[in-house]
Amino acid sequence: MNKSESTKEIFAALAKAQGEIKNAAFNAENPAFKRGGKISEYADLSAVLKEIRPVFSKHGLSIVQSPSFADGLVTVETIVCHASGEWISDISRSPVAKQDAQGIGSVTTYLRRYAAQSFAGITQEGDDDDGATGSGPEKINDEQFAKLNELVSASGADLKAFCSHLKISKLEDLSAQAFSTAEGLLLNKLKRGQK
Repeated sequence: MNKSESTKEIFAALAKAQGEIKNAAFNAENPAFKRGGKISEYADLSAVLKEIRPVFSKHGLSIVQSPSFADGLVTVETIVCHASGEWISDISRSPVAKQDAQGIGSVTTYLRRYAAQSFAGITQEGDDDDGATGSGPEKINDEQFAKLNELVSASGADLKAFCSHLKISKLEDLSAQAFSTAEGLLLNKLKRGQK
């Protein structure tokens, strides 16, 4: 993460904002991804930003995202700015399986959504059919599952060995909390393979 020399005011504002921002509610379906016979649901970028922007603005915060594409990787730099002039930023990268406008746009939107959620300290949520939330550790969602499958394929990783390393029997058993670690391992393997 990169940051301005001083961060006192931006972190104080982020602490207040994160206490008020609600998780983004599922508002979209992706019929291309099914798990357990159910169509994948997720909160799209507009739903995520709808939760973040008003609260950020109330606390003098804004979010700026700058995407780019080179060498088969989409890169999105996300910058959170404060009215004081302080800022924090980080860069997210992902390979693109289908290197056309649709594929690049899809990965760009994915990275923007997850980066914005990360800075805001929120996630996506929906209810089970009976209206109750699930028990036990939250598992990766269908989109994260698809993303990891894509990275396994692109990096040439041995799925069985990868799951064993993560101490899970199958990829869909991965906890949502471990997603970033798993994604990072696969991105590093992919980068090593491109050299």
